[in-house]
Amino acid sequence: MHGHIRGRVGTGAVALAMALALAACGGGSNNGSDAAAHAPTTSSAGDGATSNGPTGTPVTIGVVGAYTGPVGEVSPSADAVRAWAAMTNAQGGINGHPINVIVKDDQGDATKAVAAVKELISQKVIAIVGPHESGLESSWQKLVDAAHIPVIGGNGTGAVWLSDPNFFPSAATAVNYLTSVTYTTVLAQKSKFAALYCAEAPACAQAGQVTQGAAGKLGLQYVGGLGISASAPNYTAQCATLRGKGAEVAFAATNIQTTVRLIGDCARQGYKPIWVDSPQNWDATQTKNSAWDGAWLASDSPLWVGDDPQMQAYVAAMKKYVPDSDYQNTASTASWTGAALFGAAIQKSGATGLPTSADIYKGLYALGADFTLDGSIPPVTFTEGKPAVQKPCAWYGQVSGGQVTLPKGTNPVCVGA
Repeated sequence: MHGHIRGRVGTGAVALAMALALAACGGGSNNGSDAAAHAPTTSSAGDGATSNGPTGTPVTIGVVGAYTGPVGEVSPSADAVRAWAAMTNAQGGINGHPINVIVKDDQGDATKAVAAVKELISQKVIAIVGPHESGLESSWQKLVDAAHIPVIGGNGTGAVWLSDPNFFPSAATAVNYLTSVTYTTVLAQKSKFAALYCAEAPACAQAGQVTQGAAGKLGLQYVGGLGISASAPNYTAQCATLRGKGAEVAFAATNIQTTVRLIGDCARQGYKPIWVDSPQNWDATQTKNSAWDGAWLASDSPLWVGDDPQMQAYVAAMKKYVPDSDYQNTASTASWTGAALFGAAIQKSGATGLPTSADIYKGLYALGADFTLDGSIPPVTFTEGKPAVQKPCAWYGQVSGGQVTLPKGTNPVCVGA
């Protein structure tokens, strides 16, 4: 049984804002909405290993995230790691060793997250790959640090991705991502930017503060940061405020259902700015939702459309190995590129037998400065004993006629480049 995307308060943008607050406050947990109807398998060998496939001792990797429960995050991100493992096993595995993937669902609970990671360590995983935690990483950070198990890829919204040398991002980290969101205004050739954010959690206001700072550095006019409540009957007043201030581009760091209501209320007043959303929140139904027509998607990892070789492989593997999983979101593409980064590190390490965690570290440090995984991750440099250094780059899409288009092409766009 594979997972599906569902409504939640802790969307990518919200969780990202809250992660910034965790960095400032040194603790906390996620907020969220309804539970999921489906969850990923808790333990699964990589599909694709047959009698003609790899037969060596399995290479075991772990995946942990909030796939069900009150946070209700995005379980296709775990499916992406499983699909990558299945594809790799079908191609012979790693040095003749099949990849075994163990998935742990912590339900968005810090205590369960700690227990899940302890289990993964006891099961001898050599890395945690493509997690989807949105801030809970700090609850088990010391465990993996002490065990010398690298954490590779996935949505890097948690504060630890900015500070812990044991975390190796494949997607844009928090400040870089919000800077790229603001940069959409430049790409759309506009000058007035506004941010809206969930009123339920004070931490959400961090999105407004970061984007305000980014707007100033980019020479844009920041015309407001507004809190909006998911329980409000309408957003007539907020739309009037944004319109009065002349906001040309607006980013809503709130759950996707609230954003759709906001867009509708503004449109009924004849106010139609360029809306920007995080496709971590996305799924196939949103692509077809006419409310989004003309909106821009600012993505921390590659979009699932276009001719990027990694994304072509991603879509093909998801359709083949986890066909009931919705791949049209970048929580999944970030986990896929995390898995691909794991594979690249092993290859670079020169290991010829069963790889170890030590081999992975060796390979990651050997990737060189501004490594991009052939353009599928933001330029990043991994140095032993130091946090990753990453450039602020993102992928941009635009919704048109129920399709996601690429107004700036397949490759990432770096701020100021």
